Order: sequence, then structure tokens, then C-alpha cells
Amino acid sequence: DDDDEDDDDDDDDEDYVDHLPSVGNAMSAHRRQAVSAEVSEGEAARRAEVLKVAKTEAEIQQIVILLRQDHFMGYLPEEQLVRIAEAMLPKTFPAGDTIIEKGTEGDFFYLLEKGAVTVHLDLDAPPVHEYGCGDCFGELALLYNAPRSATCKAKKDVRVYALRRADFRTLVMRFNMEKLERNSSFVNRVPILEQLTPAERYLVADCLVPKAFNPGDVICREGDVGNDFYIIEEGEAVVTKKDSGEVARMGSGEYFGEISLLTKKPRQATVAAAENGKLLKTLSLDRPTFDRVMGPLDDFLRRNMKTYYKTISEAS
Repeated sequence: DDDDEDDDDDDDDEDYVDHLPSVGNAMSAHRRQAVSAEVSEGEAARRAEVLKVAKTEAEIQQIVILLRQDHFMGYLPEEQLVRIAEAMLPKTFPAGDTIIEKGTEGDFFYLLEKGAVTVHLDLDAPPVHEYGCGDCFGELALLYNAPRSATCKAKKDVRVYALRRADFRTLVMRFNMEKLERNSSFVNRVPILEQLTPAERYLVADCLVPKAFNPGDVICREGDVGNDFYIIEEGEAVVTKKDSGEVARMGSGEYFGEISLLTKKPRQATVAAAENGKLLKTLSLDRPTFDRVMGPLDDFLRRNMKTYYKTISEAS
């Protein structure tokens, strides 16, 4: 019952999220090796079996609800969260027990269901962080095959759901492969991306992050600073201007958000998910990733901006 993660977890988690796009760095030997290793691991993951641990349907749904709130797991589709929930083991730790010991190999990813866990870089110093109900920890050592970077102790009696290292890596690799296949299939059908080489489209597919919006949700608001580019995967988006009302509707394969990223101007219109009772599913790139992977389309996107401005002015 040993295992990791840090408060550095908080910082490291953010580092992990911030640095993920640069892992897709254009054409370095390191990237080629990483992709090769990732694909081979993914193929092994596809064939690996993950055992289900007996739970009630209510327990599975409770785990899924908690996982959905986690920054690392929350982006996964419902059916994938269910698969993770089914594989998790219930574990208990009395107050004072060490759940993760700094410097050891990581064996589990944890979801804290009950109690509190303190994070220590030095046991002789005060804790640097505290996890509460619904928090997840322990993923970094499993992702990077690195030693645990902090000690985690049960502040009070604790109940967690734990995902074994092998199952964690199998599920993560499987999900990454499925995501890449799904994104690649979609990217190959997006007209704007047809001008990219196959290698460039693969890189875009690898970096796209799925984001879903409920009917009526505002994705971009006119006048706000823009930091993300979106391609609509499924559903409908409504474009409005303050002075003109609705000026356009967009569907699968269409994109928005590029003007703010190309020109540093604020958002030129408000884009919201259509209120039609259906989710708007998008694939997005943040600003640093957009600058890197969409570079070959810079001229094309700038030419299309003129068409956009013409459409907006005519609608006004």
C-alpha cells in the first residue's frame, strides 16, 4: 500500500498540462522516438486486458462523478471514465498511515473518496498541500516512470479508490491511441487542414484537446482576450455581434477563434453552443500549440479573415 504524489503534484500537474503540447514538438529525433514508443505502447495497451473489480452501479457512478472533476481525467468521455471506475480498487488507510512514500516507485493512481491526505516534501516540515474528497493524486510518477516526488499521509481515516500501475498505463495508452485515431480521422475530413502534409495533420491530431459545451454555453465572448482555437466536431454554434444579433451558424468541420490568435485582437464576436438540446463537441488548440502546429496555414487563415470581416459587415 505505498504510493505517491506531490503537492509539487499541484505544480507538477500544471507543468504536465502546460508542457504536454511541447511534447509534440515538430520534427526532432526525440519526438520521433517518443511517438514510436507511444505507438508501440499503445498497441500493447490495445491488446492488454484490464480486470474489473466488483462494484455496485451506484459506486461506479459516484467514482465517475468524482473523476469528471479532475483536471487530468475529466476530459475523457463518459464510457472511458466508466472503464477506469470499473478497474479501481477500494483501499482504506488509518490516520497517520503513509499512502505514498517519497523516492519509491509508483504503484497506484488514487482517487480520494473520504478523509484528508497531507503532502510532505520533508516530514520534518509542515505539509505543503492537502487533498480532500474528490481529489486525485499519484499520476505523475506513473506517467513518467519517475520516483514519487513527495510523501502523502492520511491526516484522518482515509478511503480511496486506487488504479494499479499496469491498468493505469494500459487505460491511458489505450485512450491516447483511440483519441489519436479519432482525431486523425476527423482532421482528414476538415477542409482547412487538407493543405497540410500527412505528417502535419498527424501533429495537429495529436495536439487537439476535446471540449464539449452544453446548449447555450458561451465559448467565446466578444471583446474578451482569446487564447484558444476551436474546430467543431459535432453540433452547431451560433455567432452573434452586440450590434447585429445573430450573424452566422457553424457546423462540423468549421472553425473559430483564430483571429484573436493571429492578430492579438480581442474576440470579434460571441460564439455559443446552439440551444437545440444537443452538445456542441469541439477540438481545441491553445495559443502556444496553435502557433506551433498551425504555422503552415498562417497565410490561408489570414486570407480567410478578410472573408470573415466581409460576412460580418454585410450582416451588420
